[in-house]
Amino acid sequence: VRGHKGRKDKVKIEHVYEFHEDLGKGAFGVVKKAKNLETGIFYAVKIIDKTRCGAAGMSEIFSEVEIVSLLSHRYIIALKE
Repeated sequence: VRGHKGRKDKVKIEHVYEFHEDLGKGAFGVVKKAKNLETGIFYAVKIIDKTRCGAAGMSEIFSEVEIVSLLSHRYIIALKE
């Protein structure tokens, strides 16, 4: 997790979340149910295998992140980190 809690160092995602079952799969990765170890709150965490993306895939991922970060609706996911 890059920049977790405002820090500039990288933190291993396994130190932040406890992973549970798969919620879904896509072309570049998997979405897992995960519990934040500090707060106990459950989230859906998208884990992307960057080795399967290529340049075009990374462009799609950055576009998705940008779009999701602009959304604000109670029935639509929100980008947390």
